[in-house]
Amino acid sequence: MEKTIVELGSLFQRLTGMIHEQQDMVERIDEDVEAALGDAGAGGDQLNTAYENASSGKTFAWKLGGIATVFTVFFTVFLL
Repeated sequence: MEKTIVELGSLFQRLTGMIHEQQDMVERIDEDVEAALGDAGAGGDQLNTAYENASSGKTFAWKLGGIATVFTVFFTVFLL
């Protein structure tokens, strides 16, 4: 009976050690998930900024094309 209790105590000590090791891993995983979530949010912000910059670039190109067209028509009509 005493031998069984000693073996059971040893088993519980090993189990406690394994649980402690897993707790450290779970905490690291939790920290990594939080870091990934923050990085994903920052990436979304950068994508929105890039989209806005690309959209404003298209608007600028349309304005520049319109001005070039107006000058071309103006100089064609008044110089010929």
